Amino acid sequence: MIIQYMLFKMKYVIGYITIQGGHRVGISGDVVLEDGKVKNISHIYSLNFRLARQIENASYEVLKHVIDLDNNSVYNTLIVGSPGTGKTTILKDLIKKISNGIDAINFKRYKRKCCRRKK
Repeated sequence: MIIQYMLFKMKYVIGYITIQGGHRVGISGDVVLEDGKVKNISHIYSLNFRLARQIENASYEVLKHVIDLDNNSVYNTLIVGSPGTGKTTILKDLIKKISNGIDAINFKRYKRKCCRRKK
């Protein structure tokens, strides 16, 4: 007899689901897998709610190091820091500003030059 589906439990798996508004709910508990995919979560041990929020001008201090005003372009940049220090918050604010342009410093909306292959 060949078994087509294999079910088993993994103990204490942590994951999250994204809900409306970009908020996330972290879930930890027992997970039932079928063919390597999560089929069910049972015995939930904890929930962790992470509320998405936007912090205006979070990138203010790093803008001068990221934007090349002479060429209206963006420098290749690496943002490094310990967990929870605001790297993602700064990055999201930078992306918003670079995409929309920054009138206060005369930075026009950045359009990356596309590299298309010739056929």
